[in-house]
Amino acid sequence: MKRVTKTVRRPRSIAAEEPDAVPAEACDLSVLTDTFGFLIRACQVQAFRGFYEILGETGLTPGSYATLALIGANPGVRQGFVASLLAFREPNMVRLVKELTAAGLVIGKRLPHDRRATGLELTEKGVTFMESIQERVIELENSYTEGLTTSERIMLMELLKKMFRQGSQRGESFEFHD
Repeated sequence: MKRVTKTVRRPRSIAAEEPDAVPAEACDLSVLTDTFGFLIRACQVQAFRGFYEILGETGLTPGSYATLALIGANPGVRQGFVASLLAFREPNMVRLVKELTAAGLVIGKRLPHDRRATGLELTEKGVTFMESIQERVIELENSYTEGLTTSERIMLMELLKKMFRQGSQRGESFEFHD
């Protein structure tokens, strides 16, 4: 699997060409850091950076990992459901499934209750691969909240799940089983 990464640079100033420009370090970010959208996006960027630091050499992306994890936990899940859950555009999901299939990690099988539909399953190689990275996945998950106490982490996860459920009620409907 080919992975493409981009180096993200922090801006030197608001307008680097202007001699009197405000340095980034002196910029008042409270207009952003007091907003949910900015904070959740900043946390996502940090999470993705951590993902690539810990799992980068596997060739996985956060999306391909999530796809493999969902398929592993739900053998026979339909490709369209995975795409919907992960907010992937259908052409991107088709490409990803082709890549995972070519890598020998996923296989499509006809569903017994609907012979027209195809369900996705991990191959034996896919199961072994997911087991081989499990320790690093746990390390990654722990790194995201290392500055929090156990009770703070539990509270954060509960609040995020609550917000996710509320968003799901406006669109797709599925349940957490935890």
